[in-house]
Amino acid sequence: MKKVLLLVALFTFTMFWATPTEVKAQDIVDVAAIPPGNINTVINGDTVAGGTRANPDRIYRLKRGSVYQVTEPLKIDGNLRIIATEGTERPPVLAPAILPDNSSIDHFMQFIGADATVEINDIYMIAFRADNTALGWSDGIRIDANNIDFTLKGSIFDGFSHTVIQLNGQWCKMDVQDNVFRNNMHPSSWFGGGAFLSGAPVAQDTNMWVNNTFFCNNSYQWSDRGFDTYSVFEHNTMVYNTVNPFLIRQANKMHINNNLFYAAHAMGGNPTHVIDGWFLNYPDTASSSILRVRANDSTSFWATDVWAATMAGPEGYVDPANGITADMIVPSERVVDWQNNAFFNPQALTDFYTAYNDTTTLADSIGMPDGSKALVRRILVPNTNISEYAQWTIDNILADDGADVTVANNDIMDPGFSTEVNAQIDNLIAYVHKISTGTLDVPWYFDPN
Repeated sequence: MKKVLLLVALFTFTMFWATPTEVKAQDIVDVAAIPPGNINTVINGDTVAGGTRANPDRIYRLKRGSVYQVTEPLKIDGNLRIIATEGTERPPVLAPAILPDNSSIDHFMQFIGADATVEINDIYMIAFRADNTALGWSDGIRIDANNIDFTLKGSIFDGFSHTVIQLNGQWCKMDVQDNVFRNNMHPSSWFGGGAFLSGAPVAQDTNMWVNNTFFCNNSYQWSDRGFDTYSVFEHNTMVYNTVNPFLIRQANKMHINNNLFYAAHAMGGNPTHVIDGWFLNYPDTASSSILRVRANDSTSFWATDVWAATMAGPEGYVDPANGITADMIVPSERVVDWQNNAFFNPQALTDFYTAYNDTTTLADSIGMPDGSKALVRRILVPNTNISEYAQWTIDNILADDGADVTVANNDIMDPGFSTEVNAQIDNLIAYVHKISTGTLDVPWYFDPN
């Protein structure tokens, strides 16, 4: 990959400069970019005995146009606020330093203090080293404490092979707006590389993602795998994603509105993936969809004739140890709000599926739901926007429960992207073909040059 991409290249289709956040507090520390590791020395060193923040209201200001080499992760027990200097230059870059033993960090920030407030604005976090080597199994930010109020705005995250944000803490508030997530992928683990992955079950107070751009990523861009009180994914643009972008099937109150999904689940899956639920599409055995929902179900065709099992809805997230009790799961109060979303798969992807399915000679022995084995051609099964099972759940169980359901104006629409954007589909198709034939070896980064 060319150096310009690895260090600071900005994709003009997705790029913007956020308006600098107004600074009202007076305790501002300007952090120098050199020597390497200075940023982690300054921030990690601003603590008292025991590791909590010595100055919890302090603001750390980074200089636009500078590159901050990080030699060890920022481990934060308490509040943190990071901003950039004013101006129109490139945001300050946080990049992994190459250590004397040729190793590097595998994550940039870890939050370990409960009840903290975190605000990060206008940074560029990149997972490529100066020698053009991508980090291994890497994260940008790990949230490992409960009740954190987390705000992320106007930032860019590039090249992470696991996920940009890993959420393990319970009852956090996520406010993620006006960011770019791109080139987050692993060369051979095709479920590696996304924007947001929460543990299961992890309850969330608020899960709000608005006006973000996701470009050339592998997997989970938005995760809601626990009891939630308010989850919003709105006005986002998602272009080129290998597998299912969402982990949402049992979400309690989800609003997914006014988004664009362009080749957002390019690897719809082969029969093994779809039948075995690799994309968490279970109990559906016909396809994996972008939008999905599941409820307590013991009566559907899938429950009675296919799997002979009861499917769980939000009640599967009851977790008394973390404050989620059975009485909090009220079917009539569930919200499924999916409106005004646009979906499109470019013709090149459709043509690839047709050509591959017409010519593949590969076959797999698959365990079927009834316990039998079947030899099935390894064709590719296109994704759907809303699966048959999800639609059945909406029309039957959720309707009977009296849930608040609005599913409308979710249409197939071509946004008419530029030639440069459209050309990137060839790299994604090559990657999907390698998944299909078991020959993965390289990632499919977008290179602006």
